[in-house]
Amino acid sequence: MSIFKKIFQKSEANQNHPIIDLELITKAYDYVLQEEDEHIAVQVDGIKKPVQLLFLEIPGSFDNEDNSAEMQAVNISSSFELFNTFLAKIGMASLPLDEITNDTAYNFLWIYFETKTRIGEVVEKTNHNFFVEPFIENEKIYDFGITYSCLETDNFVEKFLDSQYINHKSPQNEQDLETLLLLKKVLEEVGEHADDDYMFTANRVTISEKEATQNDFKTILQLISRNQIEENDLQKCVKYLYQIAKKEIKPEFDITNTTFDLLSELGFSVFWDYKFTASDLEFVVTELLQKEFHFEAPKAIFNADLFAFAQKKLATSNLELLELKSYADNYFFILVNKNEVPKIIELSKITKIEIGKL
Repeated sequence: MSIFKKIFQKSEANQNHPIIDLELITKAYDYVLQEEDEHIAVQVDGIKKPVQLLFLEIPGSFDNEDNSAEMQAVNISSSFELFNTFLAKIGMASLPLDEITNDTAYNFLWIYFETKTRIGEVVEKTNHNFFVEPFIENEKIYDFGITYSCLETDNFVEKFLDSQYINHKSPQNEQDLETLLLLKKVLEEVGEHADDDYMFTANRVTISEKEATQNDFKTILQLISRNQIEENDLQKCVKYLYQIAKKEIKPEFDITNTTFDLLSELGFSVFWDYKFTASDLEFVVTELLQKEFHFEAPKAIFNADLFAFAQKKLATSNLELLELKSYADNYFFILVNKNEVPKIIELSKITKIEIGKL
């Protein structure tokens, strides 16, 4: 029996211990992110050429003639449409293509390298392409999705489309397990390089410690408003909030409350007491959505217990109700696209606009 077969049987018996754990992915994610061009090359024992780890941005990384031609060849109109094929494979909601704006952007990690195996007189070469999407909330990676392709081609779009989902928590077959063990070896080596890299250790900055830029405020306001805020209003809000952020005294309270004042005036946030009925919550969402909203819930349910029922109905439209934290006996409700919640939470840590899930 092969060593992989033995490990596979062991992994089937204990599926609560993923082959690729969060620590490995988080360290690789942070290590690549700290580089100015978000790209590193690491020499891994047993792999002749350096392993490449690169963050790609949708759509920025695809704004070139080669990738545009590759997408057109397979009848894909945009990099967002291409990215949706990836999100579907890892079980994430698709991007609403009709709501995409010039400022919309998404990232994923591409890990690629080449291995060679000698079988008698023949040397077999294999190209390995891993595409990893970290799921981030409260500035931490809480899970991730992986797809993999070993397609022999220089055409990136073909490799990306060819890639198949691999369950890092419970590999479905021996081949998937062998592939994950290879990736684990690479990530462990990347982690050792990160631990030995003085610049990474000394200069590593957590998301919450990064200084917010005007673009950070612009992006989060666009996401909070579901890209419906008018440009003039957007620029005024960005300028006002950025000025508050430059204060030396802790600005969280001022920024969050000012954000509510600005958004409520524009119709993107609604105040409500902590006591409410189902019809009250329906009114709140109707105001934010600007169309009638109803959901089903038991008659004996009130207040915060209603959120689960409302969120279930909202999820069918890729929406989610969040709050600007008031730290009082009330709510500052906002309504956002569900698939953009991780990005919103990440930006809330940077901008100090305190946003929470309900």
